[in-house]
Amino acid sequence: DHPEGEEIIRRQAEVDKKYAGLRDLADKRRHKLQDMCHLFQLKHEVEDLEQWITEKDVIASCQEKGQDLDHVTLLREKFRDFSRETGAVGQERIDNVNILIEELIDGGH
Repeated sequence: DHPEGEEIIRRQAEVDKKYAGLRDLADKRRHKLQDMCHLFQLKHEVEDLEQWITEKDVIASCQEKGQDLDHVTLLREKFRDFSRETGAVGQERIDNVNILIEELIDGGH
């Protein structure tokens, strides 16, 4: 037996307890930062999506009807392309925002 054996054991237990507390604090901090990152990411994605919708709304609400058959045909083709792109990209962007929302809800927000 070491003359200071009990003291060494007591101090080791104290250090273990302090270290466990430090790990708990670090885990809580990491989770809070991760939650804030998701929240800011969601905010950024929503703002970006709103801007995209506003831009697409301007195109969709255009009242130009064309001046002749060629012009109308060109406008119709452009609008078909616009519709395909808006449908595919728009749905993907909405899905991405919904995934971020679900992650935040699952995380306790």
